[in-house]
Amino acid sequence: MPGIHTIILSHPRRNLFRESDLNFLLHEENFKVKIITNLPNCLMAISFYSGYPFIEWRDNDIQIVLEGMIYNYPMAEIQKQLNEIAKNLLKILSTKI
Repeated sequence: MPGIHTIILSHPRRNLFRESDLNFLLHEENFKVKIITNLPNCLMAISFYSGYPFIEWRDNDIQIVLEGMIYNYPMAEIQKQLNEIAKNLLKILSTKI
């Protein structure tokens, strides 16, 4: 089944995952796997086929993954909204540091 897969470990690991470690997620011949986040205690990957609807937005401080379709919105508007979400999240985070 395509989609986002998240693994959170209670103990950090020394060796990060490689995409080839996740071949068990390739349920169909045409599936691919992409690692989105690979940290010592957290892995997020997505298994997908060509045309599977997901968008990644990232900068140095934040990463947003949107899985699925947003109907009746042009891609430029979706990107604008993701930028707005990121700005708001960064503003919240900056007040908590």
